[in-house]
Amino acid sequence: GDVYKRQLQGFMMPREKEPYHQTVVCPYLSRTKVDRDTVVFILTTRDTYIRNAFLRRGWVENANSKSVFDIRWDLNGNGINFDELRKGQLVNHFAYNEELTTKIGLARNLQKASEAGRFFPRCYDFTDERAITEFAKDFEQTAVINLLKKHADFYIKLHAQYVTCLLYTSP
Repeated sequence: GDVYKRQLQGFMMPREKEPYHQTVVCPYLSRTKVDRDTVVFILTTRDTYIRNAFLRRGWVENANSKSVFDIRWDLNGNGINFDELRKGQLVNHFAYNEELTTKIGLARNLQKASEAGRFFPRCYDFTDERAITEFAKDFEQTAVINLLKKHADFYIKLHAQYVTCLLYTSP
């Protein structure tokens, strides 16, 4: 309804004045026999909650993911061509955000920081030969340390049993 249209006005430009709206969105809305003020959305995820929330607002879905939209909601940003977005179009992703929003992007950036190893767990990029070698070395060292810990625990318990046995058997 009207409440949602007013809320969107803060985000979306006055659509009537935008060439994209005039030349692309309005003809689409006319062909689909929908009011020209209706928000057109594209949803490329199976998330029924998002779809239902959009539909409750009176918005109309365009099933063609490569077509007209005011709002596009993608599971990931792979299908969004950020360079072709027109003024007034909204998407639920930021361009070029992989540096912070993917594990490997975050790991690469944190590894550049000198103190990263103190608060960020070890992470390896298996597309990098050097990282694969580091992983193999780290894996072997961790396995050896774990084996040593098991042996140490065994001998500590054995020693404790021996001392206990001596205490109870001494005259």
